Amino acid sequence: DTINERGDIAGFSGTDPADIDGNLTHAFLKRRHQPMQDLGVLPGDISSTAAGMNNLGQIVGYSNDAAGDFRAVLWQNGTIIELSSLAPDFAGSLVLATDINDFGQITGRGIDPDTGAIIAFLATPVRH
Repeated sequence: DTINERGDIAGFSGTDPADIDGNLTHAFLKRRHQPMQDLGVLPGDISSTAAGMNNLGQIVGYSNDAAGDFRAVLWQNGTIIELSSLAPDFAGSLVLATDINDFGQITGRGIDPDTGAIIAFLATPVRH
């Protein structure tokens, strides 16, 4: 779970009481004085987790399918975005976004397509 300076909390919560192993979770956002909001998953996925949040309310984490394939994601303005769509020149997989600062820069882990090694990434937004 993560908390920003405004007191907003993001994390993940179980979606099925029978899932005692915690395999079925959804990322959530809890703003002060508002009900908890389910952030959902990417289409076809079964689970998501929020890992980082900035003071603008942008949230990063991952979404995964039943086979265990993870994809780094960004939640903003009520929408979930797979980060690989924002990095078309990266041939590997962006599997986990861990943090985001107030400039929108995102850090996380990816997989090198040539070696299979886990590598760090920094995604810097392009401003038009």
